[in-house]
Order: sequence, then C-alpha cells, then structure tokens
Amino acid sequence: MPIITITGDLASGKSLVAKRICSLLNADYFSTGQIQREIAAKYGMTTLELNKFSETHPEIDEEIDNRVKMLAHDERQRVVDSRMAWYFLPDSFKVFLSTNIVCAAERVMADTERSNEPVYADRNDAMLKLQERKRSENKRYLELYDADCSCLSNFDLVVDTTYSVPEDTIKVIISQFDEWKQGHAVERFWYSPRSILPLRSLLAGQSTLGNEELAIQVVVSGGNPYAYSSHEGLAVALRNGQAYTSVKVIACDDERLPGGVTVDQYLEGFTGSSVMQEWEKEFGFEYLAVSGRFSERRF
Repeated sequence: MPIITITGDLASGKSLVAKRICSLLNADYFSTGQIQREIAAKYGMTTLELNKFSETHPEIDEEIDNRVKMLAHDERQRVVDSRMAWYFLPDSFKVFLSTNIVCAAERVMADTERSNEPVYADRNDAMLKLQERKRSENKRYLELYDADCSCLSNFDLVVDTTYSVPEDTIKVIISQFDEWKQGHAVERFWYSPRSILPLRSLLAGQSTLGNEELAIQVVVSGGNPYAYSSHEGLAVALRNGQAYTSVKVIACDDERLPGGVTVDQYLEGFTGSSVMQEWEKEFGFEYLAVSGRFSERRF
C-alpha cells in the first residue's frame, strides 16, 4: 500500500494534518515525534536537549530510525509523521510542510500541550530556539546518513501552512497524492498567496493577460518567497481569496537567475516596505514580519 511521509518545519502542523489524513484515508498513523518526546521525558530532557544529546549518542537515532525502516515491510496504508521517513521510505509520497518562522514561534508559545519544550522568553527567543533545534537535527542527519533535510528537491510536495487552515492543506496533499498514485506529474510547490511577498506596485505594468500568463514564479531568500512573475497572477489569487496557489520556485538565496545575478543580489534593488503596504491596503491584511535569515533551506 502507498505510504505518505510527512515532515517539515517545526510547528507547521505536521501531526494534526497527518492524523486527519489518516481518518480520511482509513490509514494508520505513525509518529517519531511522539517517540522522541517519550525518550526526552525518560531522560528528563527537553526535545532541544535531547537533540544535542543525540549528537554524541547515536543509539537514540538508531532506536527511532529502526522503527521507521520496518514500515517498508508493512502492508497497511500508513501516514508517517517523521523527520527522516522520506529517506528511509524512498518509495513513499514525500510531503514537506513549511511555515514562516514568526508563525511557528507564535504557535509553539501558544501550545500548552508541549510540556517538554523549552521555555521561551518571548517570540524572538522562540524563533532562535526553534532554529537552533532545526540546525541540530539537520547537522545530525547529514553526519549520520548524508541526508539533507533542508533540500526541498528531496520531496514530492511542499505546502506552506502559514496562513491556511488544516482542511485546505489536506485538500492539496490528497489531490496531489491521487495524481502521484496515477503516475501523473505533481505540482510541487503550494503557497498561500498571502505568504508571497510582492516586489512591484499594483499600478506598475498592469496588463490584460491570458490565463496561461498568470502562473506565479517565485524566488526565495531566507525562507521567504518573493514574486518573480506574475504579480498579476498573485493579485488575482488574493482577490479571489484563494487558500493556496501552486507556484514554480526559480531559485533561492545564492543561486543564480537568468542574467547571472544571485537571488539576494536581485532583491537588493527592491525596497519592499512601501510596496507591501500598498498590497496590504488593497487586499486588507498584514504580511507577517519578514524574518531575515532564520531559514536555512535549499530547493
């Protein structure tokens, strides 16, 4: 039976989404996060402390990873909520859930059920500790398996959960899972239109374009997606109140664009605050604070 593996950013809603997909598909749920929290509690540690401890105690990862590997021989349909299941179960439908680090910090601070999480002084402290935990995990998996969890090309589907409710995220995952099962091409990257930061005034270059020209392309810097083309398509998605839109990621950070400039060099020419304020006024919402280089992610 096909397996869906789900990983992603901390506080991106992985467990909730995975459990609800299980209910819809009559599949079994498996979570290494719960196993990790049980081990952390056994040692009297937070999850961040356990990650640090695991860097010099490989038996912790072996205990977790061996249980994931065994799922490849299971005939039951499963949804696996696990950081490394995409690597250990290469024939699965591999899903990555992303979220803005500001949103992630607010979610973990509001989650009273995470009793073995670190204590956060404020939102900035939460952002720093979440990113420290992610760096620790990525470093450990690179050293153990040469597996890069930050490289999104390892995944069949990448869905941003910053603004969207779980039901909308689940619709995208199941629709693309159905395409994948039939051997069809999967539209890999899905963002809420509100997550895509504009680089151009609404009044600049207005035109009447055909639908084929409304496909949105983005460049990514520090984990933040910026509209590369088409701002017309982005405006249409916002005006229609779309929960999600599929996009094509052109390049990120120090990767080069046509013409030879890197993404970061390309973005240096834009002053984003006034443009974003114009879009906020037009569409009636506020963009989350741009978090700079909290995210370390490749495409």
